[in-house]
Formats: sequence, C-alpha cells, structure tokens
Amino acid sequence: MGKNHIIGLCRRGNAFHWTNMTMGPQARALVQAGTCNLEGEFDPADPAALGAQLRAQCPQLAGPVSFALPPAGMLMRVMEFPAAIMADAEDLDNMVRLQMDKRSPFPEGRLQTAYEVLAETPEQTLVWMAGIQRDHVEFARAACQAAGLELLRLDAEALVWWRLLHKHMQTEIEHEARQVFLVMERDNLLMITLQAGAPVAFKSMNLGLVHH
Repeated sequence: MGKNHIIGLCRRGNAFHWTNMTMGPQARALVQAGTCNLEGEFDPADPAALGAQLRAQCPQLAGPVSFALPPAGMLMRVMEFPAAIMADAEDLDNMVRLQMDKRSPFPEGRLQTAYEVLAETPEQTLVWMAGIQRDHVEFARAACQAAGLELLRLDAEALVWWRLLHKHMQTEIEHEARQVFLVMERDNLLMITLQAGAPVAFKSMNLGLVHH
C-alpha cells in the first residue's frame, strides 16, 4: 500500500501556515513546511478573493488539504459518557448536539458540531466536543475551493495541540495531578487542563493586545 500526501493548513490573517505530510499505512512523515504571506489588493473577508490570491501567490499548495480551525470563537467542552452510548453513533451525535446547543450563543441552526473520543474505559468514554458557527466552516470550504484545493477534512487547532502535547510531552504529563498547559500566540491563549493525565477542559482567550 503506497503513501499519500496531504497538506495541513491554518490561517492567521493573511498568512497561511502549511505542512506537507506523507500519510503511510504505518505512520505520518513531514516532507516540508512553510508560510505563505498574501500581499496585494484583495478583500480578506471574501473567501473567493482570498482563495484566488492563495492559489496565485502560493502555487506550491496543491492537492488534498486538512484545514485547521482556530480555537477563537469555538465552543469546546470535555464530558464523560457511559461507554454503552458509543454503540450507537446516532445517540452520541444527538447527545453532543444537545450539549453544545445548550451553550450556544449563535442563532438556531447556525452551529456546526463535532466530537472526538479522547479516552475510553470499560465503563466511561471521555469525549471532546466542539461547536462553531457554520459561517466559519462555509468560509473555509469556499476559500479552499477557490484556491483549487481539495478539502478532505476540517480539524480543530485545539485538538491538534493536544495530540502534539500527548505525543511529545509524556515525561511532563503527571498522571496523579492537575496540570494546565498554555499555548500562547500573539492575540490568543489556549489553556488545556489535565486531570490525572487526561484533558478535562479546553479554553481559548483573546488576549486583547493593542498593537501600534
């Protein structure tokens, strides 16, 4: 079975950070990475214009893409569910949607939800849940389409950070304590709280910095 290539893509303003990965049957491998800083006159709030500029200025980006959505503006929660609920995907989908709708400040029908299993025991399943406005999802899809990219999946940056922490910081994760890991960017802070080595909360905060 051969290897496939996929590009991981995330956006910060007019900058797109990307990684080109090979996806083999056994493992992933980084081929190259870089940043595309878009320049020139265009409306960054228009997905068609943004995608066209990305295609014109960054022709090296081609093929299937996994686009990571930032934690800012994303509702995130971690909950434990009875393991039995995992036997019925529809029941779990409905439960996740119900929990996120309870906390959504967005108009009805404008919330896109997703989830991922973080850990399982015979009795309990730890589930990460997220909700984001459909407008953000539709924008990402339209921009990728205008850029000539094949959008295979949308990911959440918060979950990507957790995967990296879990993989590369095992010696720092204490399995009998509460810990908080901070991911700091220029305007945003992501807090990942662990209890006994398992994530129990994800929180994104706008730092509100003033730039001159």
